[in-house]
Amino acid sequence: FTLSHEVHWGNAKVPAGDYEFSFDPDAGAHMLSLSKISGARAGYMLLVPTIEEAKSSDLSRLVLQATPDGSYVSAMQLPEFGMTLYFSVPSHPTEKQIAKAATMAAALGQ
Repeated sequence: FTLSHEVHWGNAKVPAGDYEFSFDPDAGAHMLSLSKISGARAGYMLLVPTIEEAKSSDLSRLVLQATPDGSYVSAMQLPEFGMTLYFSVPSHPTEKQIAKAATMAAALGQ
């Protein structure tokens, strides 16, 4: 697969590029192995906290979640293998963003 831009994936920052992956659902620790196969080579081992059965109607894709810190991979849908891998995405409380906007508006006299 190809990442068109840098993403956060678990605790790693994964740069744009072409990748291949391997995953053994029968292994004791659920770890996804990523290998960058374009440009400067790099490898990543990512913890997979949750695995669920994929729907046959699912598409093979990465699901990204936008945050103030950038894009995070929240899921990797693999219907051809009958599974979806879910990854941790840090929570970003909206209260802080609303409070910041309200403070800025008050400072501007609005």
